[in-house]
Amino acid sequence: MPRLLVERFSEDTIEQFRVAAQMRYEEGWKLSLSGCRSGAIYLWGYTAEMTLKAAWFSLIGFPERRGITARDLGNAFSIATRYGIAWPPHGKFHALIGWGQLLVQYRIVLGRPYTSAPFANNVVEHSKRIYDRWRESMRYKKNVAYLHEVRAVADSVNWLLVNRHHL
Repeated sequence: MPRLLVERFSEDTIEQFRVAAQMRYEEGWKLSLSGCRSGAIYLWGYTAEMTLKAAWFSLIGFPERRGITARDLGNAFSIATRYGIAWPPHGKFHALIGWGQLLVQYRIVLGRPYTSAPFANNVVEHSKRIYDRWRESMRYKKNVAYLHEVRAVADSVNWLLVNRHHL
C-alpha cells in the first residue's frame, strides 16, 4: 500500500518553500478562475509566506536543503524584536509584514541594503497588502473575498514571486 500524503512530507527547506510556493500560486489561480476567490487568497497568502521565509533563510546563509525548524523560525522572531519590528504574538510565524520588514532591516544591518529605497518599500508594502487581506485562520471562515481583494493579493503575490531572487 502506498504511503499516505502526510507520511511523505519532508522537512521545510528553502528549496521546499520555493517549490511549494510556486505550486500553491498556480493552484490559487485555478481556484480564482473557477470563482473560488477566498480559496485563492488563502493559497496565495501561503505563497507569500513561503517566498518571504525562503528569502530570509537564504539571506542568513542557510543551504537550500537544510531543514528549517520551529527554533529557526523563532530565532527570526527574536532578531526582528531586537530591531524593533512589531510582530504579532498570535500566528507569529505567518506574519507577512514582519517577514517583509525583517528582510529590509536585516539587509541594512548586514550592510547589504536593497539597491533602491523603492524596492525595499515595495517588499514591505506588498507583504502588508497581502496580510491585510489574508490570515492563516481564514480557513475557518465562510466569507467570500471581493474581486478587488483577489486582484490586490494576486498582484502583490505576483510581485513577490517575480522578484524572489532579489528579496
